[in-house]
Amino acid sequence: MSDAKAAGGAPRAAGAAAGEAPAFPRPLPRPSADSARFWTSLRSGRIELPRCTSCGKLIFYPRSFCPHCLGRDVAWQEIDGRGSVYTFTVVHKPTNPYFMGSAPYVYAIVELEAGVRLPTMLVGCAPAEVRIGAPVEAVFERVDDEVTLLYFRPRGARAGAPESGSRKAPGRS
Repeated sequence: MSDAKAAGGAPRAAGAAAGEAPAFPRPLPRPSADSARFWTSLRSGRIELPRCTSCGKLIFYPRSFCPHCLGRDVAWQEIDGRGSVYTFTVVHKPTNPYFMGSAPYVYAIVELEAGVRLPTMLVGCAPAEVRIGAPVEAVFERVDDEVTLLYFRPRGARAGAPESGSRKAPGRS
């Protein structure tokens, strides 16, 4: 498999020639009325999630009711971006062609100290270095004026300077 990169460092679909536009668009979230505040908070470099006012549990993915107690009253709360790797897998053969040039990369579930688990990609480390329970912290990738993505990196890693041999988020240069 090729580690082909298009101009600007974005992954290029397997078989795409240099100078051609990527054959597959980058998959991006489409905020709903229930999740818009979450995506807006990421653009500001913060994480906000709804918390059920009945049972007190944080809710992810954002929605207008509590999946734990079915309560309908939720209040948004800013939470810290520190947590640990709950589980992970190393993706060698992505199912979405956009990510072919970025494999292998780490897809993980991170458990935040606030008690909620989020799906994410780990950046700033080599796949072989990832361990369950490893401490991580949030990093934000601004894709454009509307979309900022949430990734995690090993806690203490230098911002913007992943260590040699580390993988960056798919699509990052």
